[in-house]
Amino acid sequence: MEVLKRKMNKPNVVNNLMRVAAISILLVLWAFTAEAQRGDTSQYFNPLTDDITDKIPPLQMLIDSAVANSPDVQYQKFQQQYDRYEIKSTKRDILEHFRLQGQFTYGNYTFLNYQELSQLPDFYLSISRRGVVQGGLLIQLPFASVVDRKNRIKKQKKLLEQSIVREKREIRTIRQDVKRTYNQLVQLQRQLRISNEYEHYTMVQMEMAEHQFKNGEIDIAEYTRLKEIQKRGNLEYEQIRGQFITTYDILQELVGINFNLINEMR
Repeated sequence: MEVLKRKMNKPNVVNNLMRVAAISILLVLWAFTAEAQRGDTSQYFNPLTDDITDKIPPLQMLIDSAVANSPDVQYQKFQQQYDRYEIKSTKRDILEHFRLQGQFTYGNYTFLNYQELSQLPDFYLSISRRGVVQGGLLIQLPFASVVDRKNRIKKQKKLLEQSIVREKREIRTIRQDVKRTYNQLVQLQRQLRISNEYEHYTMVQMEMAEHQFKNGEIDIAEYTRLKEIQKRGNLEYEQIRGQFITTYDILQELVGINFNLINEMR
């Protein structure tokens, strides 16, 4: 219940708005810096020589951006607003049992009267013009509504608390996904560099093997074995390269930022 009260305070809403604004300002500043760097060809990112962590925003900024741009988190925030409206409506349900009724009529009224006490009892008609005003307060309080009112309010508050917990769970999942993708990207860049070095090594080895094969220093079996090693090196490099680009794109989608670093690598 204490968590619910803190979440319903207006200062928390203001703090959230200020945090989103601060994140937006930092991202804009980072974007201007990155754009200025791209103006110099020496600052272009090369995954084989440059460090990816120096070219993209820090991890914490990426996490904050991912949380701010997450549709799931936004949905939970909207759900919390809806739950707060439901709490107010539940508290006001008691008013449905109070009704003000009023009526006003005006016109000519015709009455058929019977004179019984006279010596000659007889019927006669009389006409009158009247204006009638009626009003009153009608109260209907079903016993179940009165007794169960506090319980209904508590249930609505629990729904709000559940939405708050779901938001925290979404944020935790986002943090884990961003960290996992970020670390995987860094690890793939290291593997890419190693694979690139191995590919160059197999290419040099294959050039020597071709020269040796022409001079009769090695037979066809050895030449084929070395060629197969070179192809495996090429295949491994392309696989890691594809994984690196895919992980890079996934990180961009998660955080909602376009880094624009490795277009040349595609």
